[in-house]
Amino acid sequence: MRHQAWYLDFVIKRNPAFDPTPFAGDWSAATDGTWKLIRSTTGDVRLYHLPEDRAEEVDLAASNPEVVAPLASRLDALPQFRNATQDPAEIPPETRDRLRSLGYVD
Repeated sequence: MRHQAWYLDFVIKRNPAFDPTPFAGDWSAATDGTWKLIRSTTGDVRLYHLPEDRAEEVDLAASNPEVVAPLASRLDALPQFRNATQDPAEIPPETRDRLRSLGYVD
């Protein structure tokens, strides 16, 4: 899973009271079904034990480095984030129409 900062801009535009501070940077996530690792390009790493913490409220990264390492390796194998900012004029018209219908662009 990937989350890019452009999405926060979208959320803030729709809800100006939203505080994006905890979500700075671009985020990637990997899971083995039991554990979920979330890592930001700002260096923030979070680990959740899904069977006991479905809401992902208790970060266990610091106390479980042996779980973080293999999941982080999965993330390291992913391609680097591309720059998510693209001139809207470069987006093909049919793609732009589809994005507009889904509410992603004005």
